[in-house]
Amino acid sequence: PAWLLYAIGLLSNRLYLKVTTWIINFTTPVVFFQPMMLSGTKIYCNDANLLAECSRTDSLLLANHGSRIDWMIGMFCGFSRYLAGQTCERIRVGFVCEAILGFMPIVGWYRKLVANDIFVWRSFKQDAPTITNNIETFHKAETNRMLFLSPEGVVVDFSPKDVEYIHA
Repeated sequence: PAWLLYAIGLLSNRLYLKVTTWIINFTTPVVFFQPMMLSGTKIYCNDANLLAECSRTDSLLLANHGSRIDWMIGMFCGFSRYLAGQTCERIRVGFVCEAILGFMPIVGWYRKLVANDIFVWRSFKQDAPTITNNIETFHKAETNRMLFLSPEGVVVDFSPKDVEYIHA
C-alpha cells in the first residue's frame, strides 16, 4: 500500500522512505534472527569504531561475497544497536544487486519496492542513470543508508565444480 500511495503521488519521497524504513526495521529481524541465533553465527570485526561510524551516516560496505549469507550479515550490521563492543545507530541497509533479482517473487519485489535497492544489469552505461537516481532520491529525502556491494559477485562453497575450478 505504501508503494501504491507513493506511485500515485499521495506520499512524498521523504515520507515514503520513512515508512519503508519502519517496515524494513520491523521485518529485518524476521529474516536474520532465527538463522543467525540457531546456527550460533559469530561476527568478527577488526574495526568496531569504523563500523559504528558507518552507522551514523551514508556509507558503502564492500564485501567479497565469500558466502551465501553475506547479505544477512549486512542487514544485521545495519539493524544492530550494539556491535563489537560499540554502541551503533540503526541504519537502513540497501544492496546493489543484479537486476534480474528484482523480478523474483516476494523477496525481489520486496527489495525493489520497499527496500529501494539498486538493481544493475552490469553495464555502467546502462546502469549509471539508475544508480545516480537511486542515490539522489535518498539524498534529497535526507535518509542515510549503508549500501552493501559485493563487486566480485561470486560465492565459493567448495562444491565439486568450485574445487575443480580452483585446481585448474
